[in-house]
Amino acid sequence: MATQIERLPWIGDGIQSEMEVYAVLGLIAAADAGHLAKLIEEPWVVEGRNHSALYNIGVSNVSFDPTELIEWVIHHPALNDGITYQESKILASIGRPDDASRLDPESPHTIEERTLALPLAGDVELTIIYTDPDRGYAGMMDDLEHSVRSYEDFMGLPFPQRQVIYVIEQGSGANWSPNFVYVGDSYREGPYPHTIAHEAAHYYWIWPKSSWSPNNAAWAHEGAAELLAHGPEAARDELTEFLENSECAGLTIRQLEAAPTGEAPACWYPLGEAFYRDLYRAMDPINFRLAFRRWLLHGLVDVVEMCSVEWRRVSMSYCLVREAYTTYASEENRSSVEDIINRWYGVMP
Repeated sequence: MATQIERLPWIGDGIQSEMEVYAVLGLIAAADAGHLAKLIEEPWVVEGRNHSALYNIGVSNVSFDPTELIEWVIHHPALNDGITYQESKILASIGRPDDASRLDPESPHTIEERTLALPLAGDVELTIIYTDPDRGYAGMMDDLEHSVRSYEDFMGLPFPQRQVIYVIEQGSGANWSPNFVYVGDSYREGPYPHTIAHEAAHYYWIWPKSSWSPNNAAWAHEGAAELLAHGPEAARDELTEFLENSECAGLTIRQLEAAPTGEAPACWYPLGEAFYRDLYRAMDPINFRLAFRRWLLHGLVDVVEMCSVEWRRVSMSYCLVREAYTTYASEENRSSVEDIINRWYGVMP
């Protein structure tokens, strides 16, 4: 396998770009699935002109399960003449067998594309695949662009993805990073704008990734996505009313994290968002953003050495949240920030 990949002409000068890294990963994934022999002979693989196609076909979220799906895709008549860049985006959006129907020439899907030049990330390609002409609305791409731009500005970190693909079809919203996002079908006045914004935030906030993550660390990324989607300056009135009149009433983060895996998902969103909003109101906005980013980076790596033994006994997330936010809290508001964190985790002073 390694020898076959090394012989490709575009590998000869070394791996020169992020997209070439993706291409190699895609080929390795295809080899593991037993299909490298077919792919390695394709002109678009040999010439290396379409690295994202290699990446997409190799690490599509279905992992080509059932296994016959990859056979169907590779031998589909639409791909006999190679894979165009647009076709590679369809490949990236295959999350289940029925999705492969978008390769059919008679499929009713349409594609809208836009390239953004972001201040930190550079060029980022946005693609929206409408599975039916009646789905979506005229300003959807504008809403997606606004979300991507505002999130990069707020986070102060390059937008993590060079290719964003949204699929508008029946179902609920879900971010399948790094490949694509499903946005559930609805009428024009439905939940589209919020779903688009929420799922775009998950390109930053997608956990658990660290070995310390508890069973229900989902509050951290779902709450963060809600904060970004609604905007940090949004009023908390409706959120407070919901929390007081739902199963989430009085629930602490520590209790949520201790629940069996998958329980209380309805509380992940409002509880996490309310926690962040309390901290945002207690801190200078710039310092909150710095702490918010530090907390995100803690979640992407294991940084146990930053945690005191006393804080770790509560929970690892408590320790890392406290470290991140007290680092950027001013002398005037540090006590308030500590009180908010302790209250939400149910820690007695």
